[in-house]
Amino acid sequence: MLILVGLALLVALLPLFRIGMYSVPWYDDYGYAKPARDFMVEYGRSFFNAVRGSLYKVKVTWYSWQGTFSSVFLMGLSPIIWGEEWHFLGSWFLIIMLTLSSVAFTYIFMKRIIGFDFIEALTTAFFVSILMIVKIHTACHGFYWFNAGVHYVGMHSFMMIFLASIILAATVKKAYAVTIWTIICVLLAVVVSGSNFVTALQGMLFAVLFMAFVCYKYGKRAFIYIPVMAVYAFGFYKNVTAPGNDHRAAYYVDVAMGPVKSVLMSFYWAVKYLARFTDIFTVLVLIMLIPVIIRGLKNSDLKFRWPGLVFVLSFCLYATGYTPSLYGMGSPGLARTLNAVKFTYEFLLIFNEIYFIGWLKGILSKKGKEVKEFGYWWIYAGSFLITAFLVFTDSQAVWEYSPYGAYYYIHTGEALNFQTGYLQRIDQIKSEEGDVAVGAYVFRPTFLCVEELSEDPTRGANVAMAEWYGKNSIVVKYVE
Repeated sequence: MLILVGLALLVALLPLFRIGMYSVPWYDDYGYAKPARDFMVEYGRSFFNAVRGSLYKVKVTWYSWQGTFSSVFLMGLSPIIWGEEWHFLGSWFLIIMLTLSSVAFTYIFMKRIIGFDFIEALTTAFFVSILMIVKIHTACHGFYWFNAGVHYVGMHSFMMIFLASIILAATVKKAYAVTIWTIICVLLAVVVSGSNFVTALQGMLFAVLFMAFVCYKYGKRAFIYIPVMAVYAFGFYKNVTAPGNDHRAAYYVDVAMGPVKSVLMSFYWAVKYLARFTDIFTVLVLIMLIPVIIRGLKNSDLKFRWPGLVFVLSFCLYATGYTPSLYGMGSPGLARTLNAVKFTYEFLLIFNEIYFIGWLKGILSKKGKEVKEFGYWWIYAGSFLITAFLVFTDSQAVWEYSPYGAYYYIHTGEALNFQTGYLQRIDQIKSEEGDVAVGAYVFRPTFLCVEELSEDPTRGANVAMAEWYGKNSIVVKYVE
């Protein structure tokens, strides 16, 4: 089953990588990467100078727009600084990061915290990764718009690696290994504390919970987290107190909520999105995990007490994903923000399933009974048939299942035609001087096309593209 689930993950990834070849830059991709490219033009075409330019962008942005220094740094290193033809590498990077981080974090959590054996831990990790990738809230903003993807999918991936490192630092036995993993945790604390507010906040909360568990189980070993959390707290402080945050908040002063209302409304939106985040495919994954969990818990020595308290705490953690957006903008979050919120929800959902089964196993054990294993094949075969039926009968399948959506746009030729239109547009922009009017896209696959340029040359996306290519203005001209 481990091999089959691993193959399923690979099959899900292939069309996502393939359609990534057709991805193109948009809006902030140009604005955030321009300093890095400018430094390369001025001081030499090297990665070192690209880093210098990106650091300059971090400084400017920290004072003028937002404090998310690690996100901005990676945004500045967009592959387009080497040429538009390398944009696909950004998409590949995001897909790889999400896959590896979700597998690594889940595997280490299941093996070191829950007590699963290798096969059950890795099988569960593959399932979590499949769920996050297949049911990503928006693949366009998650994988194929580099700026948005790095800010949320990329940073949330770093958060999962950070949490995995925290677990390893507490559970490895060799002194040198403890030192190495502690140093890695400190470095990752810098990255995660400077990410988007959802990831930065949840990363801190998860880290505190993990440290409390380590303190309970290993005692003095928890002292290794002092430098980690000191660095995280300092980075988080610099992130949220950046002068640029006040400038940005001025744009949303009429709709932003106060702190108390933001927290209360977080629970409202958390409940409202439950139905949207918990579809039939998600339920099927939970069902397919049951025999894996029962088998994995055989050797677990963890005491699964107070499942109600764990559920409430998990729901509160999930709800924190909405708080920063409500506080800053008065909305539950943009599409790209909800990618990160959903990742947390999916992991917590599976963790609570494991915890409940562990609790039930303990209750039955006290009565001299046990949770028995049962056949695998019919659960997986049935789930596969139901999934296939859903994909081929659901009119929204293109948007609901990312691998199928990617395959659809590749198979119909829309992805290729969209990229062809983009390349023709770039050729025209480069060949003309001054004010440039380009034709509108004929094909606009939702996976790849975030939005169209405006007829207004002062719109943000138009300005960013014009500055990148050194034009007075760029507008789109619609043919009647």
